[in-house]
Amino acid sequence: ECNVKIDPEKPRESRLEVALALDKEGKVEKAISVMMGSDFNPKGQSGLLLLLYTAKKEAGTLSVEEFYKGFANIDKK
Repeated sequence: ECNVKIDPEKPRESRLEVALALDKEGKVEKAISVMMGSDFNPKGQSGLLLLLYTAKKEAGTLSVEEFYKGFANIDKK
């Protein structure tokens, strides 16, 4: 969807790259889903993360890259 290839040798870095590309397109919910490895649920953890994202953005304290880097590494074995 955002023309970024997932590198199986570097899945965490690839997820971050995809999330950042989606975010630039204004697709924050999809970006959060990519980092969580699950569908976006507005009533679940992903919904809370979207609220946090929005609050930080409105407060002017959002670092988009740091926001996505803060997600748990779901690819760690």
